[in-house]
Formats: sequence, C-alpha cells, structure tokens
Amino acid sequence: MTNQILKDKKILVTGAGGFIGNAVCRHLLHLGACVYGLGRSQTATVAEGTEYSAVDLTDADSARGVVARIKPDYVIHLAGCSVARREPEWIPVTFAANLLTTVNLLLACETQSVNKTIIAGSLEQPAAADDAAIPTSPYAASKWAATGYARMFHSLYGTRSVTARIFMVYGPGQVELQKLVPYVCLSTIAGRNPELMSGTRGVDWIYVEDVAHGLVALLDKGPDDGSLVDIGTGRLVTTGDIAHMICQSAGDTVQPEIGVVADRKLETECKADIVRTRELTGWSPGTIVEDGLRQTLEWYQTECSEGRIEP
Repeated sequence: MTNQILKDKKILVTGAGGFIGNAVCRHLLHLGACVYGLGRSQTATVAEGTEYSAVDLTDADSARGVVARIKPDYVIHLAGCSVARREPEWIPVTFAANLLTTVNLLLACETQSVNKTIIAGSLEQPAAADDAAIPTSPYAASKWAATGYARMFHSLYGTRSVTARIFMVYGPGQVELQKLVPYVCLSTIAGRNPELMSGTRGVDWIYVEDVAHGLVALLDKGPDDGSLVDIGTGRLVTTGDIAHMICQSAGDTVQPEIGVVADRKLETECKADIVRTRELTGWSPGTIVEDGLRQTLEWYQTECSEGRIEP
C-alpha cells in the first residue's frame, strides 16, 4: 500500500497502546494516514501523532458511538487479552476481551461505510479448514469464535473484514515480560540462567515491525469475507533454540536450563502459509529471526540501563 493511497485516510486502531498496536500506528503515521487509537487505559503510551481515546469496547453503545464519531475508512482491531492460560477463570476474561469486543466492533462497523476491518487472530486458533480441531485454551476458543462471527457478518450483512492469523510476535517494545523472548533477554541481563520447558516446541516467530507491515498490506489487498490470512514467516524455530540464540547474542554469560518447567497441555505446532499471503497481498516478512532477536536484546539492554525495566 503506497503513501498516496493512505494519505489522509482515517484508520481506527484498537489496542493502540499495546505492543503490536504501537508498531502499527507508527507505520500508518509514516505512510500519511490519520490514526485514531483506542484503548482501555486513560494513560496509555501511544505513537506520537495518534489521536487517542479510552473506550470500553465490551460496551456495545460505546463501540457504536466511537465508530460513528470517527467514521473511519479502515479499522484494525488489536485490542484483547493475549493470555493463553488453560485455567477456567480465563474463560470469562478472554470471552469479554476477545470475542465480545470483536462482535461489538463488527456491529458498529456494519452501520458505517468502513472499507475493511482487520481482526487480530492467533496461531493458537485452529485453521478454518480443520473441522476436527479443538481450541487449546480459552484464548484460542475466543479467537476462533471471533473469526466465525466475522464470516457470519459478511454472509448476512455484507460487513467487510479479514482475520489476520498472527503468529508468535516478538521484538522491541514488548512489555509482557513473562513471554519467552523478554524473559530470556532479561535473564541474560541479570546474569540468571533462564528456566524453560522442554524447549522442543517449534514456533513461527515473527518480528513486530514485519507484523505491522503485513497488517497494513491487508488493508488494501486480500479477502474481505472474514476469512483467515496468515501473518508469519513460514519457518519453525524451537523455543529452546530461541533461548540459545538470545544467550549467544548476550555473549553466553548464562545458559538455558531446559526441562525445569513442565510443558503446557495441548501445545500446537504450525507455521504460516506465507506463499498464500504473498499471493494475496504482495507482503512477505523481511527480518530473519537471528537479526530480530539481536535487535530485541539490545532494546532490553537499553531499557534496563536507563532504569525503565527491571531485569
């Protein structure tokens, strides 16, 4: 998508203060778009130039009101809960944050002339063609159900959307410090050996800036019937190898302790279909994982040295 196409277009980004949301807003602003950010917090830190509002999207009237006020050309829906814990108490949390907000936003977009809504899906959710699949967590179930609603909205009401099935995102700016990459980076900075599960799970790791570029490419190209398009690299790297790469970048001052933590139930292994994504959008990722991890570690080292993050 070119600068000219996006210039002065109104783009509404939910979850604008989040890890991916900030990267998306920065990229959109660079391309000349008018970016309106939404989030739950009154004090969210957002990309400079974003017009930000705190809105509770679990309330249908609030969602309808903000979309009617902004009248966006496009919507990128990134708000939600990304915790993939298995305990039952996460069912209502993920239902509200991921499914209810999506339905309310689709209802709001259905009444406006929104060109396309991009919904953030997840590698955790089953692929659309897999009828026998079982979601692996309340988080995965909520994402899967949101895709089903998007397809229904298109079939019944003509609402234009696409679900971006985003694979495992990492990179500078990630402040969910319990995630693997931040945890290992901070362990190396503190001189602690990171304690890991078996380390054998293969994961498709995608750099955050590549995700931002992929989502923006979906605004202009690709399907609008609520179906899935993968945003990943098409390459599996085990969690153990990721930890070793980070430790190597840090100078091998610490080493991962593999198998100390029990593996989670129903972990999945899948990689993005980047050939299909490239055919649909023209986009493909540009950052190899070794370079992305090095840049990420450098970011955490700077944040720790300047006192913004405790290792």
